Amino acid sequence: MKRFLLLLLSLFLMHTSGVWAQNSRKASDQIYELKNGVLLVRLMTRSKSINALEKAGNTKQADKIKAEQQQKNQQIIAAFQNYFDFCPVYFFLSDQTAEVKARNWDKVVFLNAELQADTSLTDFNPEVFMMAEFGIVEPKVNDGIPVSDQGLPGLVISNSDFVQLSAPFPYYIRTYENLPVEKKAQNAVEKWNQELHDFYTSTQK
Repeated sequence: MKRFLLLLLSLFLMHTSGVWAQNSRKASDQIYELKNGVLLVRLMTRSKSINALEKAGNTKQADKIKAEQQQKNQQIIAAFQNYFDFCPVYFFLSDQTAEVKARNWDKVVFLNAELQADTSLTDFNPEVFMMAEFGIVEPKVNDGIPVSDQGLPGLVISNSDFVQLSAPFPYYIRTYENLPVEKKAQNAVEKWNQELHDFYTSTQK
């Protein structure tokens, strides 16, 4: 019985080691792709809520939500422009998610710090891109261990198919709702930028 348990433990450890090695190679490829690609940041619009309020005649509340979301988006853009230098970064509105997924770049309007169309960006056609947004950390299991922050708010990173990445790639930064939006965005972006640099350096050894 003891030998059988030891055998099971050995097989489990071999499997875990193999999975981790495979995930590590995948993460190394992903960090290299991001370093040599671009990051697209999806900015929420809350258009469904705003449209519903306008349809119900509550334009005052609709305007309030719209103004608040625009301010949040400007603060997110400012955080990336001031604290992110790992790779080029561009911003688009969530209403254009389908166009980004389909890579219909001529139909995507990328934004500047004032949430206006970035007219300096022409012939945009990246070979590789990843997507980041402030959202919810999806349920994940890394080597059989559920991610402790699943279901919580954070800066989360997905691949070009909008599938959230996983460890050991630094694929999310937990955020805290008690912080002002500006500080929350700044802290998360600055921390993630450093983690990306550190992880990239570790893969080059």
